[in-house]
Amino acid sequence: MADYSNSLADFVDFAGRVEEIIQDEAYRYAPPVERAFGVWKRRFPCLDMTLQIKTSSVLIIITACAALHNFGHLLREPVPPPPQSQVILESSSPVTISSAPPPPAAMPLVPDTAGGFRMRERIVALYFT
Repeated sequence: MADYSNSLADFVDFAGRVEEIIQDEAYRYAPPVERAFGVWKRRFPCLDMTLQIKTSSVLIIITACAALHNFGHLLREPVPPPPQSQVILESSSPVTISSAPPPPAAMPLVPDTAGGFRMRERIVALYFT
């Protein structure tokens, strides 16, 4: 007959070890995930603010940004550099100034068409109302 007197204690030890393993993995994988989110936020500034659209549309926007990021990566599109901070010491309190890159040049104007108007109306109705 097998001795099961310590089986509960062994299980408790194992459960505690599983939690420790999960914590170790979280510490290992969190920095690369945070860096990826930082790249996305630099490439798509809308992800760095509150999206003012329907909650059901947020997942679509984030997925679209991920797909566009991957497409840009395939085309070897450069990733915007991280903003550099400068600390200016004034009197007794340091002030941090972020020097963000300048905004991109405006897109050339394209003549409006009836088809473009209808497409905008559908997008607004679907995602913003």
